[in-house]
Amino acid sequence: MVGCWREPALILSTLILNFGFWISYERPGSDFVFAFAGLPLTALFFVGPACAARSVGLWQAVDDSLGFAGGCVVRLCAAWFLSIWIAELLAGANWLLRGTFSPWIALPLIAFVMITGLGSQRTTARLAAFSNRLGWAIVIAALVRAREGWPAIGSGLPGWADLSDGPNLFGGLSRLSFILAPLLFLAADGASRLERRKDVLRAGFFGMVLPFFLLLTLMAVISDAWLHAPFRRKVFSIIVGALWGSASQQALAGPMMLAAVTLLGAMRFGVRSFSGLVPGRWWTWLGLPAAALGWLVVGHYRPEFRWPVEIPATGLVLTAAVQSAGGVRRPVAFISLAAGVVVSSAIYLRTADAWSFLWILPGYATTFAVCLLGRLRPFR
Repeated sequence: MVGCWREPALILSTLILNFGFWISYERPGSDFVFAFAGLPLTALFFVGPACAARSVGLWQAVDDSLGFAGGCVVRLCAAWFLSIWIAELLAGANWLLRGTFSPWIALPLIAFVMITGLGSQRTTARLAAFSNRLGWAIVIAALVRAREGWPAIGSGLPGWADLSDGPNLFGGLSRLSFILAPLLFLAADGASRLERRKDVLRAGFFGMVLPFFLLLTLMAVISDAWLHAPFRRKVFSIIVGALWGSASQQALAGPMMLAAVTLLGAMRFGVRSFSGLVPGRWWTWLGLPAAALGWLVVGHYRPEFRWPVEIPATGLVLTAAVQSAGGVRRPVAFISLAAGVVVSSAIYLRTADAWSFLWILPGYATTFAVCLLGRLRPFR
């Protein structure tokens, strides 16, 4: 058991204090409602599974709920998802350092991350603390660089639709869930080793809820300020425009290298999670680099190639619902997962915009509800 909650909290914060998260989810304008989404996301996908598995560990709890075969399937989904997620972060770091994909950059990066990520939790937490401080420094720098647009904050954004209505609100929450829910579930493995439930709550609050609220609030302010700044020009990302919108190419090398360092902190989390799936680290050294580099070659540059990410992410989200329910018998667990798969598949097939990920939350809710019903009326 691990006694201190600060180390899991520091490692957990790297999931959002990195350049990859900033550009994967941005809301144009002063829409602060999403800053409060960290509380339900952390409660559903991190605190629930961690508290339910606190005495035995996350993966042992998964084996108890789903059996050996079911546990192997969930581990396969986790390995599959982590390989693609690390590959995407690696591609982002490669782009920041080089501008194009280069194996001479990717191979040393993943080797460095594996060497530093497979150390002790204390060492990983210290590196995470450095990465988190750097992330906050970059976000504050973006806010300062957009200072010419500060007077217009809150005045409205011409040309943007209202993001606070029902469909857009649900779509934003669904996208956030797709990005963070599988990672929060995997992070519950480290928090499940804490001695007290109070420590799990502290790790979740100080590692995700509080920094998530502060980060999305600052990003909303940066977005509003930058879109009113006189130096604004069309770029693919608001945070990129605020940081480097008017900088020359020669001046970008240093700042982009610092942004790449924040990605290394998130990748260390992925490496630690990958190594915890199966005892023994030899398969991590062999399987993770091969899978991550293979995805970079095969699927990263094909935007229409989404299902390899969606399938394992959905599987982890539904498993998180089973673990959050706690104490579910094996037949009930399989029935609830089947119900979640049916609901998720039906919504996925009827959704015109698959990038909105509208099936994630209804699938979780269905799985969790069936689990609770099974606890009230035991399966015979």
